[in-house]
Parts: sequence; C-alpha cells; structure tokens
Amino acid sequence: MSLSEHLENQSRIIYEANDQHIATVQEVRDRMLKHCGSHMHKHVRVQTLDGHIYEGMILHVDRSILYLQIMMQDPRSFVNPYNVILPLVLYELLVITLLYT
Repeated sequence: MSLSEHLENQSRIIYEANDQHIATVQEVRDRMLKHCGSHMHKHVRVQTLDGHIYEGMILHVDRSILYLQIMMQDPRSFVNPYNVILPLVLYELLVITLLYT
C-alpha cells in the first residue's frame, strides 16, 4: 500500500456542510458580488461578522473576495500613511455603507 492510499484510508471527515448551508452561502456570495461589483472604485465602510470595521475604496471583487484599499498609519510615524489592500471574504461581510456619492 502506498503512502497516499494509507492516508486516504486513515482520513476522516470532521465537518461537511449540508446542502442548505451550501446553497445559502452561494446565494449570499453571489448577491455580495453583484453589489460590490456595481460600486467599484467607490469609498465604503465595511463591517464584518466579527465586528471589525474598515473604511476604504473597493479595488476589485472576485467570486469570493472583496479587495479593499485602506490607508494605514505607520505606528512609528504620525505623518507616514501608506496604502494597504485588504482582502475580505464576501460571505463574512455584514454591512457595506457607501461613504461618498
């Protein structure tokens, strides 16, 4: 028996999403993709399910990730902000607020 066959025989599924959960996550992901895609290059405030809040500009969105450009402040300097691109998982986003029209 090869090592890969041995590992396959020893592996156990510890979690498997049910069909309803999969359908719900796909629906949310597709809805978020549509909304975020229609607001590309606009400034937004994003709140995640974990309560984190970020402000920035939507640079790109793909099937599962929102790429938000945010300004960060270097903790060693008061005048040295720099751009950071923060990838956020679409189905973990709770609120997206348009900041400027």
